[in-house]
Amino acid sequence: QQLLSFQPYAERPQRANNFVSRLRQAMNARPKSMYTRKRLDSYDRRTYYRLLSQMGVDSEPALRGKLNINYANDWFTGHNTQTNWTADEFINRAAHAMLRAGLVTRSAPNPVTGNIYTAGFIGGKVVNPDIGIAGLRHPSFPVPQNQGVFNPTNGVSSGIQIFPANAYTPEVHRLLQVAANIYDATTNQLVYPNPPTVMRPVFRKYANPGSAPGLFISHYTEVTNDWQRIRRQSFMKLATVVLNSQLAFDTDLHINIHGVPWIVGAKKGLPNFNEYSVESIVQVSRRLEVNKGNKNNISPAMSRNWRTNQMYTLGITNVFGIEGWNSYTNAYPRRLAMDIRHQYQIGLWDHSVTNQSGIALPKLLTNLVSTPYNKFTTLQKKWRGREFKVPLNIGATTITNSIYSTGLKRFFPANRAFTNVFESGFAVPDWKLHITNRVQYFLVDLDLNRVVDAVNLDNLVTSMDITQLTTGQTGAASSLFGSGNLSEGAFWETNRVNASQGNRSPTFGVMNQIQVARGQKPVSAAFWRSYNNDPYTGRNKEKAIQDFDDFLRGTNIRRNPLGKYPSDTIRKQAPFTPTRKIYKRASWQANDPLVHYTVNDLTDPIITDRFSTNNVVYLRPPNTPLPRNNLGLINERYRPWGGGGQLADVNDYNFYAKDPLIVNSDAWQFPDNKFPGIGWLGRVHRGTSWQTMYLKSGVASLTNWWSWSGSFGTHNLMKGFDRDRDGMPDYWETLYGLNPQKQDAYFDPDIDGIVNLQEYRAGTHPLLGTSLLGLSTTHPTNDWRLLQLFTTAPNASAATGLLSVNQTNAAAWSAVFSGLTVLSNSLPDSPTLGAFVAEVGTAEEAHLIQPTSPQLDWILNGTHGQQTMWINGRSNVIYGMNQKRRAKGGFRTLGDVLSTPTLTEFSPFLNINPMEMALKGVPTEQQKYAIHENVMEWIPQQILSLLKEDEPRITVYAFGQALKPAENSIVTRPGQYYQMCTNYAVVGEVFTKTTYKLEDQWEGTNKVFRAVIEDYQVLAEE
Repeated sequence: QQLLSFQPYAERPQRANNFVSRLRQAMNARPKSMYTRKRLDSYDRRTYYRLLSQMGVDSEPALRGKLNINYANDWFTGHNTQTNWTADEFINRAAHAMLRAGLVTRSAPNPVTGNIYTAGFIGGKVVNPDIGIAGLRHPSFPVPQNQGVFNPTNGVSSGIQIFPANAYTPEVHRLLQVAANIYDATTNQLVYPNPPTVMRPVFRKYANPGSAPGLFISHYTEVTNDWQRIRRQSFMKLATVVLNSQLAFDTDLHINIHGVPWIVGAKKGLPNFNEYSVESIVQVSRRLEVNKGNKNNISPAMSRNWRTNQMYTLGITNVFGIEGWNSYTNAYPRRLAMDIRHQYQIGLWDHSVTNQSGIALPKLLTNLVSTPYNKFTTLQKKWRGREFKVPLNIGATTITNSIYSTGLKRFFPANRAFTNVFESGFAVPDWKLHITNRVQYFLVDLDLNRVVDAVNLDNLVTSMDITQLTTGQTGAASSLFGSGNLSEGAFWETNRVNASQGNRSPTFGVMNQIQVARGQKPVSAAFWRSYNNDPYTGRNKEKAIQDFDDFLRGTNIRRNPLGKYPSDTIRKQAPFTPTRKIYKRASWQANDPLVHYTVNDLTDPIITDRFSTNNVVYLRPPNTPLPRNNLGLINERYRPWGGGGQLADVNDYNFYAKDPLIVNSDAWQFPDNKFPGIGWLGRVHRGTSWQTMYLKSGVASLTNWWSWSGSFGTHNLMKGFDRDRDGMPDYWETLYGLNPQKQDAYFDPDIDGIVNLQEYRAGTHPLLGTSLLGLSTTHPTNDWRLLQLFTTAPNASAATGLLSVNQTNAAAWSAVFSGLTVLSNSLPDSPTLGAFVAEVGTAEEAHLIQPTSPQLDWILNGTHGQQTMWINGRSNVIYGMNQKRRAKGGFRTLGDVLSTPTLTEFSPFLNINPMEMALKGVPTEQQKYAIHENVMEWIPQQILSLLKEDEPRITVYAFGQALKPAENSIVTRPGQYYQMCTNYAVVGEVFTKTTYKLEDQWEGTNKVFRAVIEDYQVLAEE
């Protein structure tokens, strides 16, 4: 029964015995003594009203705009069909809802053109403002008309734009991944390991008169046993799809595009793609020759006629590898097959080329495009637990040791015919090596005829600035150079002795080489022998130095038997030839084996960054064996709770970045059936490493989170012309209001501290200050806003009577918490706690929350009334729910209640010292080793389905009467009041209650609100 007022609580049969009399007694005057009586104070007189305010009032069914996790429903009406979702229906709808809820739009004037820009952002990255799943509408987050570029008047989403601007950011992919993970958590089958749900994108092109068409991901569709047909389709380049006139507009395109990921749900027990590795080995040498011209110039007095010539030799080899890993203890029980596709393009450029104005005009020296590698292999044995497999490990010689002509800008083979090809002058090549790779990896369960892993990576780029690297490590090494101040990099210095002479002036690197060849600067004998191959003098340091010095001095010259000077008295090579052999490895590695589907998922700031030199090794001497790559080993990036990879990490025990006690892949505890409540979303993998959806209150360091999460920027799917050579493609500059013919890479027009080139690489907007949005929009606390998009209520009654998160009274919250079973970690503190848990496991005790317990007071009020203490800039104050609500000015969403630390990491039921942690800011031993993620988030996992967010509503009570003229009330006397009624009699009365909901809508570009009647009732007489 729905009660329309509080009056029925005081009427039979609802009221308890003596309820009214006891309430009246509490409010009436009571004798102070037998002679006097004292009127109750105002606090006691208002007992009844305080009682009413403590009670959680009734609510309408909280179903509109919500997607039922367990059963198919209509999010406009909330109607539940009690039938299971299909993958296509649920994942597309959930993705659309989360994309729309996560969208932020901003408008600002373009400082270049003066036009008004409206841009959409998700996680601080630019997306199309109508982003979503094509054709869908969400009642709470509609697409305003005139916001889409390619269908401005439809008021529905165009999809996820990938051209001309790429809105497929790491944050967008994560929301799509969460949609699939939620679905997969409810669809476990009888076989184990359960195959994941695999979704592939369906594309759509939109015409754009006068410009290139737009390309969007329209929606996703499930890949089942039709994978072989899809496998036979070739993957297309993005540019080919955009420019191909045979691909029709406004129709679904069932094609595959390089670099656009498939979505694979998170399931336990499955082997996964784990690493892609690129190794580059570069060896560069420089020989010098002094040519005196003829016998008349032998004397040093004629040195003005001498020429010093140089010859560069260069060799480049690359090695490519792919690795898979079964990160679980158990072997995979069924037959598997791998479908591997790989292609690379290697370009070597010389950036020393300039035009007459001095503008750099880099020349492409080598452009090696590999034949596509495509191999389908059935694995002969079961994939054992913890076993690595390396299906690809191949080498490619880009340049066999070859002579480089700095004048002709080309290579010659280093054979007998070209052995002594020296060039005059001291030109320095500026070599830059760029390698672009694409990889597809599909793992198929042959027994189930299902794809269990799918990876589609493109534009995996690594670079080497060879000339810059040759000068690296300039610190002197006494073991190589004795007491001198030389280093290996000193022979490759590019500054000139006389810069005004240009290439006619030797570099300091050349001068150092000559001085070592003459013995004027010392090097060790071992170092000398390592870098010289002359069988006569090169291996004998002292003899070689003496011969070369005699040549330069013109002494100890002997004629041949014919009386002529030998050729080595006219021209002679310097006996010391510096050589640098440089090894660089770029590795795209999975941190969490469940997170490996995009380039950003696999990118590390150190071992992947194309511009980083941290992963460069100088091989001394050049015949030193190459370092071992990481294939077949635990990834350097593998960092579950407590660490586990090869590198130490500040996040080893950071429960704001990863889930506590998820120490390996076997430790996951995903849901495996229908959800009992939306709080169980906290057990669903959120698409970032080692983390489920976030129900805790804490905020990690934003910079730390940015590097941990893989939010390194938008991975550019398509290159383009760059007329001004400022590193930003013309189409991108034009799209965002920059001048493509002006070198403005290091300008900052929006004054946000991020220059245009950084904005391009990060995927942010160059004209809209990113600092105002902040990196916080990528933080896991953004999961809070997603919770209110879902429900598990089987019908309208189950979604009625929920408590508002902005309820301020303890009694109402006591009704939510009382009787709730909670878990508490029960292991005692011990120096060996970590080792004990690793061997035996954790232990928990169950408790019931009592209505008036101090623990409930802690949840609601935290450390209220306690004197604040500050140590090292940290306060011992811990906010409860009431303090958090006041500080935030009210909880705006359902998930905002999770900002209360006493619900999770500072729960009164956790066996920790909260004061110690609050002051130190580091996890205690209990938090490191004894408190599981599900125990820490136990309370919100149980209560969230009992709560609801506030929505703007107005309740109007209206009283009306029907009247008629009373008897003898009509004036009958002549005059100005003739026939006037002077009195009325009431013939009917009505009392109504109308509830209005305020919904936002768009009128053009203006957001306005309209009142919608949600409920209308004629109230009964009381």
